Amino acid sequence: MTDMIAGFPTPILSFTHPYYDKFKDDLIEHIYEAQSKEDTVFRSNNGGWQSKERRLPDRFAEYIFSQTNDALSEFLDRDFDVQIGNLWYNINQPGTSNDRHTHPGCDLAGIFYVKVPEGDCGQLELENPNHFSQFNLLMAMNEDLKQESRCSHSLWFTPVEGSTVIFPSHILHRVMTNNTDEDRISIAWNMRLVDK
Repeated sequence: MTDMIAGFPTPILSFTHPYYDKFKDDLIEHIYEAQSKEDTVFRSNNGGWQSKERRLPDRFAEYIFSQTNDALSEFLDRDFDVQIGNLWYNINQPGTSNDRHTHPGCDLAGIFYVKVPEGDCGQLELENPNHFSQFNLLMAMNEDLKQESRCSHSLWFTPVEGSTVIFPSHILHRVMTNNTDEDRISIAWNMRLVDK
């Protein structure tokens, strides 16, 4: 039997925050209050509202980032830590999306899903960084093997309320259209890897 080794993988972390329901309503109210006080910033958002860079209030940051640090501590060598960089809020109203983009100048990008309506509210697409150079190979691979090894042109993540996805910031990504009648809300931020 031939073994296939999935060499040079791209590490992507995904985890759910327990007890999110204890501060969910306060966090949603805080983000809508921020939206009421400032116009959108135009970056990757195709419609919708994106805040200016901001600091997450301690009552939320303590919880979200402690869970993030716990997850990253299992992933990173003990000699390294993460430093939180710029952070912003996203409100994707019905019919809005985020265009393909990267986050230059940092090592990791994080997304925390604050409010996720039921239905097709827009999946996160992470594009394979080898998409162009391996196009023919990816098209020709056995479909079962592709699924098992996650060798594909893109990976798709369905938003889960109270969960976080972390990925290398150079990965081209986008958020598909929110096809529900409610807002999808997320918090995004960048991280640098630093020596302890």
